[in-house]
Amino acid sequence: IECLDNAVGMITEKLEELGLDDNTIVIFTSDNGAAEYTRIPNTNQPFRGSKLNYYQGGVVVPYLMKWPNGLAPGKVFHHPVSQMDIFPTIAAAIGAPLPKGEPIVDGVNLLPYLQDKKTGPPREGLAWRSGRYKAVLYGDYRLQIDENQNKTVLYNIKDDVGERHDLASSHPDTVELLKGVLERAESKFVEPIWQTPFYTALPVDIWPNGPPEGAPVMYFGG
Repeated sequence: IECLDNAVGMITEKLEELGLDDNTIVIFTSDNGAAEYTRIPNTNQPFRGSKLNYYQGGVVVPYLMKWPNGLAPGKVFHHPVSQMDIFPTIAAAIGAPLPKGEPIVDGVNLLPYLQDKKTGPPREGLAWRSGRYKAVLYGDYRLQIDENQNKTVLYNIKDDVGERHDLASSHPDTVELLKGVLERAESKFVEPIWQTPFYTALPVDIWPNGPPEGAPVMYFGG
């Protein structure tokens, strides 16, 4: 952590030294989800899950943006965004046009939202898909579907940060609502050039309260 902090400091100090600080966009973020297979305990607390699944622990990352000439300091944007939004956001900041016609960029330009020109979430829902394992975040709810296991789980991530209480059976209307959001998001996805060679299984039935000591955190199926 100290080395990371020093490295970021070297970059920001050099930008200041060169007089580029005010008009340079600096984004600090990370790869998705800490890997629990390292056996380091509580890597994603208070979240459940880790890299390779769509629980909070597998998708939530730091996301800080600094641009003194374009963004007011101290602003917090509370709606979910994606790292895929970085490309169209930077393109808009520098005035670079995106390709016309069918959308080939999955991200959203965040500048209107960060500059208070637009309000609300940038997209209807935030969706993920890896083969037959998919998920969608809409409002306070995340729906996960593992078609290989024929499993569907629903969590209220606001009231249940650790995603321990599956609401799928008690909130069927919410399940259907989020399935619709997911289907609309998937309809805009570009078909993959190659198929997923394996699928990351939804571990809901294996360890509902987290993995036991010594157990593999994820398993893979054909």
